[in-house]
Amino acid sequence: MLIMEILKKFKHKIQLSVRYADLDTLAHVNNKAYLSYLEEARIAYYNDVIDLNLSNLDFSSVVANINISYKYPIFFSNKLVVDCSHK
Repeated sequence: MLIMEILKKFKHKIQLSVRYADLDTLAHVNNKAYLSYLEEARIAYYNDVIDLNLSNLDFSSVVANINISYKYPIFFSNKLVVDCSHK
């Protein structure tokens, strides 16, 4: 299946830029930055899809487990799209 076909199945997408601070000494995105990207996508999902009031953050949400399978490195020049959906 082509990647574009897979991406069409997701309900919410945000575009992010790789920040210089996200890079490690090998000039690719450090593992810690992926969690930051996921957090930005989660907050955007709450705002755009669920329409939660983010001004007071008065809602309960717990991330109990995160598993990331790193398939390819991300470099400074790459454009990022983070896709979100709920089950």
